[in-house]
Amino acid sequence: MLIKYPGTNTTNEKTKLSFNEGILSVKFKENTVIDAEDMIYIYCYGMERSGNKPYGVLFDSSSVHELTEDAVVYIGNTAHLSNIIAIAYISKTKISRLRLSLLMIFERPVLRPRLFKDEHIAYLWLKKEVADFYS
Repeated sequence: MLIKYPGTNTTNEKTKLSFNEGILSVKFKENTVIDAEDMIYIYCYGMERSGNKPYGVLFDSSSVHELTEDAVVYIGNTAHLSNIIAIAYISKTKISRLRLSLLMIFERPVLRPRLFKDEHIAYLWLKKEVADFYS
């Protein structure tokens, strides 16, 4: 069941979201705390923009941000991941690579993100993954 998110939400103040060519781009703004409600909003945004079809996720981790424990649990929910084709994780700093490593160790997500340093290359990879999924 798709939960329709409200028209206004504090998530808009914490994130920069866009959807293009079957790819949801997510970037958290500096010094934000992201909770499960924000993750629900992001998920619903992606589902609405994709027309309830599976999509790719481009996650830019370059900002300083914090994910609450409930947000991490929501991210790892396999029911939500079934609508995600692939995840590209942009990591330009050691701290963002450490965050991803910890997520992989402790949460062991079913859909493992692919790590990139260059956003353009990550986008091209995701675009191909989405195209391959639908071909």
